[in-house]
Amino acid sequence: MRKGEVCGTVTGAVMALGLKYGHCREDDVETRQKANAIIADFMDKFTQRHQTVICKKLLGYDLSRKDEAEKAAAGGVFTTICPGMIEDAVEILETML
Repeated sequence: MRKGEVCGTVTGAVMALGLKYGHCREDDVETRQKANAIIADFMDKFTQRHQTVICKKLLGYDLSRKDEAEKAAAGGVFTTICPGMIEDAVEILETML
């Protein structure tokens, strides 16, 4: 999302988990708690592989800053680092869906 916060692939995975396991009714506390636990498990598994879910730490660049975003692009991180993050998120997600 180009702000250097939570990695977009992590955000996408959390959205997919929310669609499958999330709750639809405000008073459905049990389902909400189950979904929260599943999402926390995903976050833990991703963090075990990469030590963080924060984009600027994963890439080594703060994409919210134009100069660093340009350096990241010039350094090829979007074609070298990001695909691995996507693969790992999908691999983890596949075991959970």
